[in-house]
Amino acid sequence: MIHRLLFLVSASCLLILAMPTASSQVSLHEWTPAHCDRFDAESFLALDVIQEKINATDFDIDLLAATLFYLTNQERERANLSPFEFSDQLFEAALGHSQDMSRMHFYSHVSVHPPKKTMSMRLALVGIDGGYRAENIYDFFQEAPTYYSLGEGLVQGWMESPGHRANILNPKLRYLGCGAFPYRNPGWEDYFWVKATQNFCSDL
Repeated sequence: MIHRLLFLVSASCLLILAMPTASSQVSLHEWTPAHCDRFDAESFLALDVIQEKINATDFDIDLLAATLFYLTNQERERANLSPFEFSDQLFEAALGHSQDMSRMHFYSHVSVHPPKKTMSMRLALVGIDGGYRAENIYDFFQEAPTYYSLGEGLVQGWMESPGHRANILNPKLRYLGCGAFPYRNPGWEDYFWVKATQNFCSDL
């Protein structure tokens, strides 16, 4: 079985703010976007909770989204780029597209849901309609994953694809929101499947 990746770029500006650090622990289902003000990639990736095995009936959507966000910022830092700033708007758009792909049984940057057909339309719905914008998506699975291993697999796959890597390492892009949503794949029930989205922009 081959994992499938797609990326999309739309049309420009740059200023970047590094995230503060924190050392406190959080528990499953405690993570909220407000925590992004307290963590950077190093401190987040030291959290014990991201090493917990994913329970399909008690899946923490926000925690996986944060894991994707900080693993992506780790790649930025390795490339000597400033980390992305978290955007609630991009998180909403990314999670929404992942939910639509999983629930409506499609995998594409072009949605089957008419009001959200294109990336530009989806971002406009959350109030982003200017600057440079981009999108990565991924249809991915692992057997018995943790939040960290699943996030690592998704980000590694994007980084191994030239188009997706270019979006992640594009210095024009300043803001990021990630979202992933699980789905059942009949005949492959031993694996945990997700469709994931990253949305990027230069301006909010």
